[in-house]
Amino acid sequence: MKIKSIKVDNVDNSSRAITIKTSEKNIETPNRCIVTSEINKIKGMRIRADAPPGPLDVVNEDFPWQIYQAPLDYGSKVRKNISKINGLRNKIGTVRSTMNIPKNMLEDDEYKNILKLIYPKITQKDNIDAPFMTALMEIQLKSGADIIVIPEPYINSSYDDFVNNLKNAVKFLDDCDNEKPIMPIIDIKTNKDRFDNKLKYISEQHLNPKKDFGLLGISCRVYGSQFNLHTLRNMSDKFEKFWIHGFGAYRNQAKKTFYNPHAVTIWGIDTVGVTPQGRYIPGVTDVNNVNEKGEVKLRLYTEDSWGIHKGLQSFVENHLCDCDGCDYFRRTTNPNNLQNSLDVHEIIQSHNQIVNSRRNIQENDYLSLVKEKKDFKEYYLSSVGDI
Repeated sequence: MKIKSIKVDNVDNSSRAITIKTSEKNIETPNRCIVTSEINKIKGMRIRADAPPGPLDVVNEDFPWQIYQAPLDYGSKVRKNISKINGLRNKIGTVRSTMNIPKNMLEDDEYKNILKLIYPKITQKDNIDAPFMTALMEIQLKSGADIIVIPEPYINSSYDDFVNNLKNAVKFLDDCDNEKPIMPIIDIKTNKDRFDNKLKYISEQHLNPKKDFGLLGISCRVYGSQFNLHTLRNMSDKFEKFWIHGFGAYRNQAKKTFYNPHAVTIWGIDTVGVTPQGRYIPGVTDVNNVNEKGEVKLRLYTEDSWGIHKGLQSFVENHLCDCDGCDYFRRTTNPNNLQNSLDVHEIIQSHNQIVNSRRNIQENDYLSLVKEKKDFKEYYLSSVGDI
């Protein structure tokens, strides 16, 4: 599948859509990425004898997860290995295998709906020198990624270093005869003035003049409000023609139920990639997963709060819906599969909720957006009150 163009469309009375024209078909992006663990859970449910025929019937219905975001650890150890003989070749082989996971896990028709991106994870203390930045470009070119992302050389990089890094990376890609779309990434946790200037630079540039679209990535590793998110929202008119993708969003804050990916539409972010469901959250220990009697708690996404709640099976049974994940939850007799069922429920229902939220935002109907959603209402009043 070869990408021919990417355009941002403003759909009347619906969500803002990104139309991707490919050699196979036209597809529209969702509001959230699917991650490796979720693909594994969906595919695992499909092959079980007592599972529904298809938790997500992606052939006959709109497949809500057309973006696959593969994380890439690009720390100092990786770069040290790249410096060795065949190090770059070995790393490319590893990433290529990771990027091929959707094809191995899904059917052929389903795989055509997957748009693949790489998220290079760069730590707070990291600094990517120019040779390793171009190596990262080469890894993406040869790994099968559909979009080439260019991260900052280090978190909170200076404006000059940010611009020079982009120019060098784009020149390298041009020298490699790259025809794939280019997406610069700006880290949300950066100095406000630097963030403003970087946004302005991107809005004024046409990194690939052969295309009539703009791409921008935001590394949004935050739980809630952040002053740079307000800046991004205030510049939404300048980025109307851009597809803005948020990398690495957290699902929920420790000991709270607010669900971060549902807030991205407020900040002008079109799509978002989230961390895996079962990730470790600082401040939350294993003791939170059982009650005083030793009974296991399950994670459940509920529409009434846009949050992930932990509760016993009796609590979960009062909040099930008619989706395929809940259907499987009711039918399975294996306790180890209960959480997988609820994860499928979360994938389906959270997608529906975030599409509806963008419709409310487009129509300036914020009251309906927060009505009867306790956690989001509290967040809205405390953090987004000036919207």
